[in-house]
Amino acid sequence: MSGSWTFQNNDDQNDVDDYTLQPHHILKAGVAYNAPRWTLGLHNSYYSSYTDNVLLNPDRLVLNPSASAHNELLLHLSVTLAPKLKLDLYIDNLLDEDVYLPAQLGTRFFAQNTLMTKSGPSYLLRFSLAL
Repeated sequence: MSGSWTFQNNDDQNDVDDYTLQPHHILKAGVAYNAPRWTLGLHNSYYSSYTDNVLLNPDRLVLNPSASAHNELLLHLSVTLAPKLKLDLYIDNLLDEDVYLPAQLGTRFFAQNTLMTKSGPSYLLRFSLAL
């Protein structure tokens, strides 16, 4: 079992609070089970809502949903198939959340409020052969 909590607050040289548009809180928790030939882990990261980029660009367009609080749940299964052959399966965004983050200063998309960064689960299957 593992977990962590992160808190951040920021301002710039002009005392503009939350200038980086990042969430104030990130909570992470996970559990893993290790067996002789396999490992299974389930980990969640919770992100509190992000600061709206209207703070830095009052004229930005609202084209997408706001950058609200969300969870990112990850499953990892690792199986040793043979002494030097291993299979790993990762499934990210198990909760099937659409994740929008604020468009950042200096990007060509800064004229809009948010950009979609995740939509639906993603899968990674990897075979490893140790030589």
